[in-house]
Amino acid sequence: MLQHLINELEYMLHGSTPAVGRLLLFTAVVMFATWAIAYILIIQKCFREKTYGVPIIAVCLNISWEAQMALAPPEYYPWLLKAGNHLWLIPDLFLLFQLYRFGRANQRHESVQRHYYVALTGTLALSFALVLTFRRYFNDDIGVAAAFLLAFIMSIRFIFMALERPDGSGLSYRAGWLMMIGNIAAAIFCYFWWPMQFAIGRIDVSLEPTTYWFLYVLFLTVPIFNLIYILQVRQIRARQGAAATA
Repeated sequence: MLQHLINELEYMLHGSTPAVGRLLLFTAVVMFATWAIAYILIIQKCFREKTYGVPIIAVCLNISWEAQMALAPPEYYPWLLKAGNHLWLIPDLFLLFQLYRFGRANQRHESVQRHYYVALTGTLALSFALVLTFRRYFNDDIGVAAAFLLAFIMSIRFIFMALERPDGSGLSYRAGWLMMIGNIAAAIFCYFWWPMQFAIGRIDVSLEPTTYWFLYVLFLTVPIFNLIYILQVRQIRARQGAAATA
């Protein structure tokens, strides 16, 4: 078992210098751990408050991506990354359960409440199809571009969720920080690891993007939107504290 783990580490870090290899290993652990803990904090808070804490479209897109990467990844996808995706998939199922359990009661419009379960199931099915076809159309087998595009959508939707919930229900301040840290770690990991896969011939060089600036823009903007959400939640908490002492 230990030798298998060592072999998997060497496979994932192949082509990197020792310093970059240590950085990749550290950021990979941080990336998976922080997001997993963030999910747990959100799930706990939402069970207490009987609501959901991740935007509907984000849950549907994320669980679609994670299911595809955990259950049917490319053969050259490192086992350690597969294991991380399996780790993420478990809390995602709880987040999806909370959408079905509490989501309808938290909708403002009667028409949305009336058709909520049909709309949610349809959104989930469409999200799975969109993630799958996006990856195939853009030769994104490992799902790197799709992952950061989803993170971008998710970070924006969190901002609007905070605006829609002035009472702070379902909004976790600590999870906000963990999500931002996880996204920064993921950006650093992919900045080094993704181009390396073409350089060492693990992926056909003909599939390499002509430019990485699409990813670079997402690497920079997602944490900024995460920080805006964190500041929003902190402001909500400050208002609630002031009201409690008034």
